[in-house]
Amino acid sequence: MKTYVSKDGQQHGPYSVEQLQEYLRQGNFTAEDLACYDGRNWVTVAQVPGLATGKQPATAPEQSPAGQQRAAQKPRDLKKQTSPTKKESMKADKQQYLNQIRTNTSYPTYRGIIGIIAILGYLLAALEGLAALISGIGMMIGKSFIAGVGIIVGGLLIAGLTFLGARFWKEAALIIADIGDSTIETNSKAS
Repeated sequence: MKTYVSKDGQQHGPYSVEQLQEYLRQGNFTAEDLACYDGRNWVTVAQVPGLATGKQPATAPEQSPAGQQRAAQKPRDLKKQTSPTKKESMKADKQQYLNQIRTNTSYPTYRGIIGIIAILGYLLAALEGLAALISGIGMMIGKSFIAGVGIIVGGLLIAGLTFLGARFWKEAALIIADIGDSTIETNSKAS
């Protein structure tokens, strides 16, 4: 679990629980400073799961060489670490919002229906292509080679357009479902 800490208007981190405990012991952070460990909510450092925030000892306990090295680097570490950008935070919030819409509304039902209709469109395109091949080969063998090639090319072109149309329709329908669910959700919050 990585945790960001906000102190004096600046964000620091991410830190592991062990690093955060070390910085607490050294007095760089207090139990009242704000921390974000789940990527969404800010709580006090004391509320971070797995963090022991009892009274800090007056003297630091015996440290291993690695602990001493981390302690010596702490001022630089705090300044080097950066918090997630606003864009990353907003992206996570939007993704969470979309997931909520998609699970708590009729979106899953619409998505299922849209998927079935799209598969039917793909099957129609495949049947059109197969029919064009059979008809074209029959024409090439029986009557006219050039007419057979024309039937194959024209049929495959129509099959390709049908496939692209089904794919476009599927994406457009999913966007419309998203817009509808978002509008319903927004209106329900406004009331």
